[in-house]
Amino acid sequence: MKKIMVTFLMLMAVLMLSMSSAQATSFTFGDDNNFWPGYQNNSPDDNKDVIGGAPDVIGGKAIVDGSGILTEVDFNYSVYDYLVPTASLFIDAGSNGYWDYVIQAKGSKLHLYSFSGFDYSVKSNYVLSSWMNSNFREEHPFQANLEVLDYTDLGIYTGFSKTTGAFAYTGLSVLVGNGNFTIGWVPLCANDVIYESVPEPTQMLLLGTALIGLAGIGRKKFFKK
Repeated sequence: MKKIMVTFLMLMAVLMLSMSSAQATSFTFGDDNNFWPGYQNNSPDDNKDVIGGAPDVIGGKAIVDGSGILTEVDFNYSVYDYLVPTASLFIDAGSNGYWDYVIQAKGSKLHLYSFSGFDYSVKSNYVLSSWMNSNFREEHPFQANLEVLDYTDLGIYTGFSKTTGAFAYTGLSVLVGNGNFTIGWVPLCANDVIYESVPEPTQMLLLGTALIGLAGIGRKKFFKK
């Protein structure tokens, strides 16, 4: 009986590990930063999560498939604004201080740009907000300098809604791997920005590891007897 139990635990561990590599995983993130690192403007705005009231984004989720491909990023908002669909989405696949991808709205379409060595601390890599208006966050990145770069056309975006309290970048195919990655998001006014690290997809792996550990303990006890 004990031998059957040990075998069962081992099989469950293998099953969980295989499921972790095959299934998509959804990760949630919040809105914990008022500005991107290094882009505070040393004004009272630095203490405000939202300037001017809209848009007010409160976090969201990222969906990664079993191959480490980011397929979708959704944002939840409590106050909508027409600037929401024009926001730029930045992805740092290794959370190492370099943007690897930017998804940017161009008219009614989304364009995907890939980079090598886009250091996000270098201000000249961006277009910075500069409107003298109480509804804008001054001198904060809101777009990358992209005019001379090739891009992948992701088609017409359809994931934005004024009524559901959420909008989505869908149809993505962005390799982020199985480690942490960072999401940056900025509307044209930069009044509310997202800069969040998303945890690595380890839930299933941890469960599988735990089952392997239990199986090992059970096996050890069995052979002692």
